[in-house]
Amino acid sequence: MLRRLGVVVVAVTFTVTACSRPPQPPTYPQESWSSVSPATVGSALEVQEPVGGQACVDPRPWTGAQHANTWMEGLDNLPQWRAADVGVTVRLGDGRTLWVFGDTARAGEFRPRFVSSSALVTKGRCTSQWVDPAGPFLANSAGSVCWPSSMTAVPHSTYDDVLVGCSRVRRTSADIFGFDYLGMSIASLRVPHSGVAARPVVTPVTPDRVDPTQINWGSALLADGEWIYIYGSRRRSGGPGPRELVLARAAADTVTLRSTWQYWDGAGWDAQESAVRPVIDSGSGVSQALSVHKRGNDYLAVSKLGGDLTDTVAVWTANSPQGPWTVRSTTHFPYERGQVVSYQPLAHPEFDLASGKLLVSVSRVAKSVVDLLQRPKASRPVFIEVPMP
Repeated sequence: MLRRLGVVVVAVTFTVTACSRPPQPPTYPQESWSSVSPATVGSALEVQEPVGGQACVDPRPWTGAQHANTWMEGLDNLPQWRAADVGVTVRLGDGRTLWVFGDTARAGEFRPRFVSSSALVTKGRCTSQWVDPAGPFLANSAGSVCWPSSMTAVPHSTYDDVLVGCSRVRRTSADIFGFDYLGMSIASLRVPHSGVAARPVVTPVTPDRVDPTQINWGSALLADGEWIYIYGSRRRSGGPGPRELVLARAAADTVTLRSTWQYWDGAGWDAQESAVRPVIDSGSGVSQALSVHKRGNDYLAVSKLGGDLTDTVAVWTANSPQGPWTVRSTTHFPYERGQVVSYQPLAHPEFDLASGKLLVSVSRVAKSVVDLLQRPKASRPVFIEVPMP
């Protein structure tokens, strides 16, 4: 995983008419995401900025990448959000979309200027933000930060149980590659329909260990039936390059207990991690983090083909979470654009596009902190449409 700037989000749809009027910038509703009082020092609350004192009511969905990019370009008035990377999403049962980002740059009046995670909530064309004057959306551990890498939700009749896969990393320098991956945590939060959520509870799942060849569990999460599927990426050598993808599963109510995990061994499920075998090998290779979702009876995975540093976004399909996985489409997207690095494509199937394609975001980050603070829009994700298999 690259050094990133991040948060949580929600998805939308839009009706295309014969009118050629460009999409409008986002607006901000007044409803609260968090029930914590703003007067509480260090509390977390969702703050939406009303337009002309009116609550935002704009149910129009996005139907193209242009709507998503207009939304992202227009996020200039949020209280604490200027730029971030990642942006994993889930659709909540009440129609809202939750977005969780990684490293996040905040406005100059806030200290610290950077936090390791943030969250947004969208409903139609309306956006709100989780705000914590003191720090990140996902609580960090002593000596490490919690970078979101994946998210899924278990639906219930009146609420959703949201799980966020979190990479515990220790920063080692200001360089974008200046970090050590230590292990995986899972952040859990219950979101009542049309209601507010308590602060996520972050539970360490694997122990801290510095080993460039260890499995990075939580590279993708998928709730499907009675199981939570936990994907992990692993490189066979110490340097950057393609990673193989491995798979474990657990029941939703025990997913934070590693002793309950079962591992895909190539033929069935085994209780020992040592038996795990790749579901995508390093020959084709994936990024450190990716997205996996279900569409009908098919499973789709989206990642860089050949690892984080390539110029190709690929879509794999399978008829089961363990595969076999086959590359079905590829889209060119350059890894590097001058002073900005582009990486980690993530699918957003919550949005139905008029083109029939899949909405994918690609994270970007400036190579220098000075450039990031001067031009924060250059370090926001960009959205593209990729062919749907």
